[in-house]
Amino acid sequence: MSDGFQIGSGAGPRPGPPDTLLSRNNLAGAYRSAGDLGRAIPLYEATLADRERVLGPDHPNTVVTRRKIAAVQSLRNPGCPAGDPA
Repeated sequence: MSDGFQIGSGAGPRPGPPDTLLSRNNLAGAYRSAGDLGRAIPLYEATLADRERVLGPDHPNTVVTRRKIAAVQSLRNPGCPAGDPA
């Protein structure tokens, strides 16, 4: 019986049901709260790509992740408008 995801494959995070994407988004938020932007940003970016593919680019959860990336990037680069790389 297969439910669509693998445990211990060693291939990194895999997209899955929306709840899995929510958990990944929340983990990125925990990294952000802990000040670990080096882990938060790549996880948010990977989650965004998967949410765009699974949920669509205009889904509210996809939009939330996109906004969180902009907010975290502004923390990393104070003084730059959100979304502008430094």
